[in-house]
Amino acid sequence: MELKEFVKIFKFDKSKADEILDVFANKPGWQRHHWIRYESEYNFPQFGDNEPEVYYTNPDEEGSPLLVELIQDSIDKYNKFAELKGCTTFPGQTVVNKFYFPRLNKYQEGTSMHKHYDHIKLWGNETNSGIPILSMIVGLNDDYEGGELILAGDSYKLKAGDFMCFPSLFLYPHEVKPITKGTRYNMVSWGW
Repeated sequence: MELKEFVKIFKFDKSKADEILDVFANKPGWQRHHWIRYESEYNFPQFGDNEPEVYYTNPDEEGSPLLVELIQDSIDKYNKFAELKGCTTFPGQTVVNKFYFPRLNKYQEGTSMHKHYDHIKLWGNETNSGIPILSMIVGLNDDYEGGELILAGDSYKLKAGDFMCFPSLFLYPHEVKPITKGTRYNMVSWGW
């Protein structure tokens, strides 16, 4: 099997992407993305030079049911795909059962995200915390230039309504190239 076989792009109605942007794009509370360093006893945020802005959604917000619906639908599709590929050991077993509540990313001109993989301990609380095994990126718009997603050596330009799922492991490093014109919005989540 090739690594590319486990990168899946599911489609959903573009009007749902528009609805998400209508609800969240202009909300207050966007902040600069940062990385957490776990190299010592001190976990500290590290800001890159050209990081996007991020918005952390929560279950009680307007628009949240739509976010959950899209993520759960794609997780169900990926679980079915994994079962058909023989990745589960018995009928009904799933690859992913839970997910982090989604985050929105806003990439403006000149911003990017450096190469990384997602198989690390993420934030969360005692009841909603795990190590990701499935990464999810949702395209919310496509009226920008640049901003290609480079995943395991391949280049993707997600369109509004594209929902990409791939393993979070070190075999799937990914990055977002700089935006050269416009603003790129996407939604991300991680399942375990």
